[in-house]
This record gives sequence, structure tokens and C-alpha cells, in this order.
Amino acid sequence: MNLAKILMLSLSFILFTTVLQAQEEKMKKEDWTNSINTLTQQQTAHQIKIDSLNKAIAGVKEEGAKVDAETEAIWNEIYAAVGTDKAGVDAMKKQCSDLEARITEQSKLSDEALSKKVAELEALKAEVEALKKDKRYALTEIYNKVNDLTNRCDQLISRGKNYTPPKPRHDSYSVVIGDFLWRISGKKEVYSDPFQWMKIYSANRDQIRNPDLIYPAQTFVIPRAQEANEYWVQRGDNLKTISQSVYGSPSDWVKIYNANKSIIGEDSNTIYPHTILIIPK
Repeated sequence: MNLAKILMLSLSFILFTTVLQAQEEKMKKEDWTNSINTLTQQQTAHQIKIDSLNKAIAGVKEEGAKVDAETEAIWNEIYAAVGTDKAGVDAMKKQCSDLEARITEQSKLSDEALSKKVAELEALKAEVEALKKDKRYALTEIYNKVNDLTNRCDQLISRGKNYTPPKPRHDSYSVVIGDFLWRISGKKEVYSDPFQWMKIYSANRDQIRNPDLIYPAQTFVIPRAQEANEYWVQRGDNLKTISQSVYGSPSDWVKIYNANKSIIGEDSNTIYPHTILIIPK
């Protein structure tokens, strides 16, 4: 191949490459233009929607403002009917709120504490009741709130008045001339039952060596409630059934007997109703 042909082929290749590059650049420009046009159209469509929504929102706000104005006008008429205005209503709501806070504080107290403050609670209720004489009480919100506060005061007063102090676990009794355990147990202020004399005897084992010998001026414990480490004997009990009840095993009855031998005596098979037994751990 001569030099002329080589030059011709080279020029042809360069020309072909240049034409391809020009066509590719033209296609890229057209694609870019098309993309821009598409985005512009989408933006225009979105803007139309936004404008429409803003217009709708403005309409809703305008309508809401009209409703608020009408509502305010109606409330002003209602307030005027009871001789007040919004500021007056807010002031009474504040009164109710202050009373509610005081009632809430009282409700945190125990029934025992309330029993000592009944007069104070009744005075607090009187403050609430005084609001019912105000024309603003006719407004539904205030009417409901005042009645609720009245009910809460009544509940606190009832808790205070109905409080009953727990009975003491033990009372005391001072022996007088002529007393013996049977007679003491039968007294109304003790047990009203002479057969419960064993309670007194076993609860005062440190003072009474012989149940037939007690002395004036001795002060005895009168048990009212069973302690955690005690067992009060019932009719039909024996040491094995008691052991089963307190230990879950009848074989531990010896522990109970040894702890109470001074009360039970030498015969472990004989125990009496109302005896108070100490239960060792």
C-alpha cells in the first residue's frame, strides 16, 4: 500500500469519528433539553396544586375565623345573661382550681388524720358551697366542677367521721381485792367470758406462778389480738395438730411443749382452750 492510500484511509477514519462525536453530542443536548422541559412541566403542575391548596387553606381559615367570631359572640351573650364576662368566668375558674388543690392535699391524708380535721373539712366544703350562690354557677363547666368539689369534700368528711381506731393488741387490768382470774375474765371490760381466764394466765406467766394466787395492785396484760409468734388454743387442739398447723409437721410438737412447759404442765397430752402458746422458730 502506497503512502497516498494510507493518508486517504486515515483522513476517512478521522472524518467518520468526528461525525459520530457530533451526532452523540447532539443527542445528549436533545436529551438534556427534553429533561429540562419535563421538569419545567412538572414544576408548573405542582405549583398549580400548591396554589389551589393555599387557596383552600385560606378559605378554611376565613371560615374558621367566622365560626370563632360567632362562637365568641354567643358566649358573650351567655356571659351577659349571668352578669359577667370572660374575665369574670376565668376568675371563678381560678377559685375552683385553688379549692381543688386544697381538697387534693387533704385527700392525701390518712383516715385517722382526717378524723382530726372534720371541722376544717366542713369549712372547706362551705367555701365550695358558697360558689353555688354566684350566678356564674349556672354555666355548665363551673356547675360540674363545683358539684364535683362538693362530692369530694363529702367523701373526705365521711372518711374522717367514720374512722374507727384499731383495737389495741393488748389492754391492761389492775387487780383489786377479791379478784381471781375466772372473775376477771368474766368482766364485761375484759372478755365477758370466765372460761377465757387461760389467756390472762398464759399472757402473764412472768407474774403468775400459781393461777390460784394473784394479788391486788398487780397489772396484767389482757391480750386482744394474736401475735405472730403465738398460737391461741382452740377446742379440740392438741400439740401434734398445732405442730402440723404451724410447722407443717406433727413431729415438731416437742418444740412447742418445751417452750410452754410452765403453762402446759407435765402432761403434754392435756392443753386447755384459750391457752396462749409461744411458737419457737
